[in-house]
Amino acid sequence: MVREKIFQKKSQTFSADLFVVVIVILIGVLFLVINKINTNEVVNTEEIEKEAEKEADLIFKTFEEKNILNENGDLDIISIKNLDYEKLKEDLNIKGDFAIVLEKDGKLVKFSPNEDQTCFGSDKIIVNGKPCKT
Repeated sequence: MVREKIFQKKSQTFSADLFVVVIVILIGVLFLVINKINTNEVVNTEEIEKEAEKEADLIFKTFEEKNILNENGDLDIISIKNLDYEKLKEDLNIKGDFAIVLEKDGKLVKFSPNEDQTCFGSDKIIVNGKPCKT
């Protein structure tokens, strides 16, 4: 009987010690998560803007070379529809999926009045509830 009481106390002590260790670890993890959330990463918007300008210039040059964009800045929508998606992706050095979306005054422009196509590109990209077409 005495022996059983000794084992019971040790097992109770062990579970209490384990509980304290778990609480300490959880508090440590909580502080790490809070610290990670509170660290502000400095984003250099000037670099991002310069990179975006370079990308836009490359796209406009490629479209001018393919006679999709004329000197007035007008797009030939039929030429866009006739583009080979994979070739354009290679020409523009795009690694992921992309889509070309036209808008005027904040509203999507259809590529053809007879079709409901509002974008050209990867079918993985959804615009206005519908996948793009290549």
